[in-house]
Amino acid sequence: MKIDSRAENPARQAWQKGQKKKSHFLSPRKAQGVIQTESGLEASFAFGCDLHPKVKAIRPQPCTFDLKSGRSYATKAELINKFKGTGYKPKPYTPDFEVHCFGGRRLFVEVRHSRLLQHNDSTLLLPVTFKALGLELLVITDRFLTRDLVHNIRSLQPYLRMSPSNEFLDALSSVGGQTFRLDWLMASLECSQEDLLSSIASGHVAVDFKAGMLRPKSIGQLSGGDTSYLEVLPL
Repeated sequence: MKIDSRAENPARQAWQKGQKKKSHFLSPRKAQGVIQTESGLEASFAFGCDLHPKVKAIRPQPCTFDLKSGRSYATKAELINKFKGTGYKPKPYTPDFEVHCFGGRRLFVEVRHSRLLQHNDSTLLLPVTFKALGLELLVITDRFLTRDLVHNIRSLQPYLRMSPSNEFLDALSSVGGQTFRLDWLMASLECSQEDLLSSIASGHVAVDFKAGMLRPKSIGQLSGGDTSYLEVLPL
């Protein structure tokens, strides 16, 4: 279902009436318009792509593959209708996301809760299948997107569209190369939470996203232009 005229047409409907799973509607910076995901974990992945400096754009449910032939189709319905009545039974699969990176790399991503893989471990074979087709697919689960990492990604999401003030950035340059607690930085520079968190989200203050939930006592340091700490996904 296309829910926003600016959004690209999904290859399949992410949610159907009567299903117990919840639909999530979001508008990440690197996708067109408002998109729909099937789980909070998928939404967190999309927000993680917003932070990731190597990601140029994402698209949910980009196309449907016939895993038997390796061919792709614009929609799942197109694949099913093409072979209806022919006796051939395709094996449709629609990735959760297509990710385009700066530099031209293109990959597909399946986001799954690890408990679901216990009942459908064939998902773990998808990367091998795609490699044989000359394509790249990653399976990302909650074992990587932990509660703390998801908290940090989502906490910074509102600040991606903000910029730290010039006054704050000027004051920040005087801090030097030492590590510091975030609450110390705020007190020393008399800055706002908006300045601090937007500076983390925009590549000025580096933190370890996997060291636990971001708190006033979390440790940071000036990034020195290195934005690799924002590579919060294993892409």
